[in-house]
Amino acid sequence: MRRDDVVIRIGEPGDIFYVVLEGELEVWDASQPPRQTGSLRRGDYFGEMALLQGGKRTATVTVARRAHLLAIDKPAFDHLFLKNPKAIEHFARVLSKRLAGVTRGERIQRATTTISVAASPGLKGKTLVAGALAAILKHLTVTEVITSRSGRRRGA
Repeated sequence: MRRDDVVIRIGEPGDIFYVVLEGELEVWDASQPPRQTGSLRRGDYFGEMALLQGGKRTATVTVARRAHLLAIDKPAFDHLFLKNPKAIEHFARVLSKRLAGVTRGERIQRATTTISVAASPGLKGKTLVAGALAAILKHLTVTEVITSRSGRRRGA
């Protein structure tokens, strides 16, 4: 990809996970005018938030310096990562750090942020991931974090 190419755009459906193999990319938010919130280099990745949450892109990523990317579609992403509890824990930590950065920057504008941890029925480790996510968020944001559990419990 060449300089100034748009890789993903805010609001588009998120169906691909990217790994930066070479080059440099810039991450932009939705403010007017857009504000650069980060940069990505070799070994970094992006696009997992929309795949994990089943939603739309939350940032725009553009090429700052010629880049080569590895693109992984949703079925391959699910197969490679969502069946691996350690990968899920890793993504929870990354999402927590990203969210903490956003939360610190928007603390005055936003009183409450809600995060949901969901998984396919029968997937083990949901409570562990949710607990780790809550602890990391509390540590990074220095704010109160409340957790709740819904759904049926075994034996109940």
